Amino acid sequence: MIGIRIKKMFSFINKIKYKKFGKRSVIYKPILISGKKYIEIGNHVFIRNNARIEAINNWKGQAFAPLISIGNNTSIEQGFHCTSAGKLIIGNNCDILPYVMITTINHSYDLIGVNYNEQTINVKDTIINDNCFIGMNAKIFPGVTIGANSIIGANSIVMSDIPEYSVAVGTPARVIKKYDFELKQWVKVGKE
Repeated sequence: MIGIRIKKMFSFINKIKYKKFGKRSVIYKPILISGKKYIEIGNHVFIRNNARIEAINNWKGQAFAPLISIGNNTSIEQGFHCTSAGKLIIGNNCDILPYVMITTINHSYDLIGVNYNEQTINVKDTIINDNCFIGMNAKIFPGVTIGANSIIGANSIVMSDIPEYSVAVGTPARVIKKYDFELKQWVKVGKE
């Protein structure tokens, strides 16, 4: 009985280190999380094992105000990787499949002959709106906004904005379908 109380107390203490940690949310170990005070986890969030979630407030003398926010009822599968020195928002009711990478950071490479890990970083906010589905191994780069109710196909590399109610696939990702509210169905986009 004492062991259960200690485990619950440790779990509570661990959760209060976050900016916000919602009710009935679960993060499975092993996991690497840094900058918890910049991370908001909504209610009923499920994050599987081997995730890497990093909020970076300082890099090589550069100061940042990071925020990683994961909305309510969002499910994230194993091997998730996200790093943010800016605003990284994942909306409510999103499904993120295994090994997805989402970031707000690009390393500079302006100093020739200097390892990129020793150079400054460029930061652009990245936003995934509500009800999105992100397929396995997708990569979402800095500055991207994915509109609500959109689907990103497996192995896609998203480097530009995706409108709401869209299906995007490929490298780089491009919209192949949009939902037509008049026809009440998904319609192909582009070449006929």
